[in-house]
Amino acid sequence: MNITSQNILLNLNVSTRDETLKLIAGHAVKIGIANNDSALFEEFIEREEEASTGFTNGIAIPHAKCSTIIQPAIIYARLNSGIDWPALDDCLVTDAFALMVPVENAGDVHLKMLSALATELMEIDFIETLRALDEEAKIAEFITLRVTLPKE
Repeated sequence: MNITSQNILLNLNVSTRDETLKLIAGHAVKIGIANNDSALFEEFIEREEEASTGFTNGIAIPHAKCSTIIQPAIIYARLNSGIDWPALDDCLVTDAFALMVPVENAGDVHLKMLSALATELMEIDFIETLRALDEEAKIAEFITLRVTLPKE
């Protein structure tokens, strides 16, 4: 699975977790990852209610597994300012990697995506390089090169 420039959202003016997730869900429908933004948003929220997907270093990894998702995908969203999103280190979130998988890929594909991404996000050089990039295509290329994702 490759990440393309259409999977990258930069300079989002949002102030809450829910607003961020709604924007991501709408964009997922717009680019053909899912076919129902409301259902996708609700799936993100249900997952957040189980436990926050706030990670560390200002990163969140929201994820959804539902029938509205057409193909496994990741959307990277960079926010203009930090928002309150409960995280392991209590830092405000400025970056979100939304993982989305169809129900039939809920097991192994979802876990492989999450593991590959989390492994890179534990490396501070990955985060610093990612945040230094400011063009969608360069960010997409960087993520694709560093994060080994399962083939579709």
